[in-house]
Amino acid sequence: MKLTTLVLSTVLLTATSFANDLPRLPANHATQMVTVGFIEIEGQRYEKVMAPSRLKSLSNAPNKQLSLSQPGLFSGDMIKHGKLSHVERISGNLLISTTDNTLLESIAKSHQLAISYSLNNMAILKAPKGQELISLLNLLKADSRIKVVKLERIVNKMHPE
Repeated sequence: MKLTTLVLSTVLLTATSFANDLPRLPANHATQMVTVGFIEIEGQRYEKVMAPSRLKSLSNAPNKQLSLSQPGLFSGDMIKHGKLSHVERISGNLLISTTDNTLLESIAKSHQLAISYSLNNMAILKAPKGQELISLLNLLKADSRIKVVKLERIVNKMHPE
């Protein structure tokens, strides 16, 4: 009994000393984000987040025309859904499915979108830079020629913590 206690305590002390010698891991990117506003996408509330370095550079910029918590959602914005979720980046791409594949080009022209890829009655459309995406998403959903509209959100779920 004394021998197992001695061995166990030796292992614990050795492991603790080895752990103290290891370098600290870099902080998770999700903890380094600052909330600058809130946005609602398809009935879900998201936090609009920004890296502190980007926030500092925007606040120190000589032309402060760009509001830090600019209302709306734009290509390149980052959002987060809850405290434990991953940060998602908005790409500006929209996946649409239409009732007829011949309608894709007319839909893209009528909403000033560029077709990135199309197959049968589905397409990936790219919104122009600077266009507000929530209002565009609502316009496309209201279009009777479109069955499904999804906004592309890029998240690195498989990134090791």
